[in-house]
Amino acid sequence: MVIYYVRPGDTLYTIAQRYGLTMEQILELNPLPDPNSLQVGQNLWLPVPSRESMGPCPPLTEGTRGPSVSRLQQLLTRSGLNPGPIDGIFGSQTQNAVVLLQRRSNLPQTGNVGTAEWQALGVNCRPPLPPFPRPAEPRQPSPARPRQPIQIPPSTQPQPQPMPPLQPLPQTQSQNQQKPVPKPTPPPPPPPAPPQCPELAEGATGEDVQRLQRLLDAAGYPVTVTGVFDQATLNALRTFQSEVGINPTGRADLETWLALGEPCGDLPRPPRHRITRVFEGLRYTFYTDKAVYRQGEPVLMTFIKRNVSDEPITINYPTTQRFDFFVELGQSGIEVWRWSRDRSFNPATAQITLQPAQIQAFQESWDQSSNTGQTLRYPGRYLLTATNVGTERSINIEIELQPAATSDAVTTE
Repeated sequence: MVIYYVRPGDTLYTIAQRYGLTMEQILELNPLPDPNSLQVGQNLWLPVPSRESMGPCPPLTEGTRGPSVSRLQQLLTRSGLNPGPIDGIFGSQTQNAVVLLQRRSNLPQTGNVGTAEWQALGVNCRPPLPPFPRPAEPRQPSPARPRQPIQIPPSTQPQPQPMPPLQPLPQTQSQNQQKPVPKPTPPPPPPPAPPQCPELAEGATGEDVQRLQRLLDAAGYPVTVTGVFDQATLNALRTFQSEVGINPTGRADLETWLALGEPCGDLPRPPRHRITRVFEGLRYTFYTDKAVYRQGEPVLMTFIKRNVSDEPITINYPTTQRFDFFVELGQSGIEVWRWSRDRSFNPATAQITLQPAQIQAFQESWDQSSNTGQTLRYPGRYLLTATNVGTERSINIEIELQPAATSDAVTTE
């Protein structure tokens, strides 16, 4: 059962035809005073299965509403396609974004969403496995009626006789020599090995290429997961490398795997000093020039936002400040340094419009001093946050500061 909201131009006949129903079925659930006069926005109950009951990849068409549409709009936004506001309404803007997805994925451009469109957005459309059946609980026996003891006359009641003591059996010589041998305990199975990070280039195929494509798509660089390192994968990889400060060779080397957040074999997890996120059609990238610094060494921070949608995006700023950087001590939430502290900004509102594929970048250096001007003396990991003032979106990374006594052993990336 679903609720349908009447749109302009709808009639009872067109609604019934769209959902494969008869007008009598609709009128049976909706006693309308005048079936020939429907009001725009009026809700009607339709005897069809709800979208949520049709698995993780329900079919969606223009006019559909509900959580499945909101989920679709979020996935389209993450893929760099602008479906409009995430309001759970499959309108014309959402349909245009679906058509762009179908064109990019070589699918028929119908504007409707089916299993192929969900899979192109990275959704696993396989139905979940049914729960394992629980064992039936043992039946409790019904209480039995107490039996009456049989009375035996004292004269005929048998007297208990003592049992003779048991004599140990004689052991033979062979039995004396045999001793139980304990069975060896099998060793526990080894833990699964962490995923390896092989170097991949254009033309490679296999599961490692699929893993690379999933990581790129999740990071906001849309690519279809095919298992083939094609031209589209090469373009997405080069764009990712250039925007996170890696030499854009187009080869998935160790540095690229680590920048995508993938653990590689037995290597320790380095500080994640590069990150990319997509919000409302803008892809934000924040990175430092390396992950580990000597004490007192300047930290170069780069913050980039790029319009990955197909339409211009306007950002409103309340003052002349466009961005901000601040540093916290580990995960404690204690602020150590803020770029905008003791800086003045004019209270002049402004609008900046980013055209499709246009980039706006900011770069600043932190000299490892605190808000009071003192040089930090505490080694460890620090959390760096970059904020876009106009959209109030923030992303953070982490770096490691090592003491000066061990600075000669510090290696840079």
